[in-house]
Amino acid sequence: NVTLDLNGHELKLANVNNNYSVVINGELTINDSSEPDTGKIILAENGYGLGLTAQATGLTVNGGIFENGANEYAYIIGAYGGKVTINGGTFNSKYCVANAFAQSAQIEVKGGTFNNEGQYAYYFTLLGNNIAVSGGTFENEILGGLMADGYVLRENADGTFAPAEGPYVAEINWGGYIGRFE
Repeated sequence: NVTLDLNGHELKLANVNNNYSVVINGELTINDSSEPDTGKIILAENGYGLGLTAQATGLTVNGGIFENGANEYAYIIGAYGGKVTINGGTFNSKYCVANAFAQSAQIEVKGGTFNNEGQYAYYFTLLGNNIAVSGGTFENEILGGLMADGYVLRENADGTFAPAEGPYVAEINWGGYIGRFE
């Protein structure tokens, strides 16, 4: 088990031949003890690869700023059979914040700030129904099917979106994607 405290520092991840920048084969926790959170992990211009990838293990993000730099087609976080838990941090994505690449992969979003910066940016991609969002603030609306059980997505007064506990009146399952609507 390893804990990385960014403590206001910047870490640039390089990627060669559209592959993985960092493969996590243990438990990794990322914190940022600087006030305010100024520590960054940035994907360098590196093709279509992944930044941090959990392989049948775990990644927990509690703080920091995460960006995919000038690269419009890189995932910041990937899960291949592992579990990713996002409790906090700021994610500035030009493409995708997190991707669950395998049926056994899990992504839980309990907090954080998610900003779309690119024309094709979206927050999460998945295989199956293995992403559960119960917290965080999103610049743009996300699919209702990504909400954790008992949560719906609501628009805030400032135009951002956030999960809230509450009932939904309809659940539609189409091809493994579940949409929940108020």
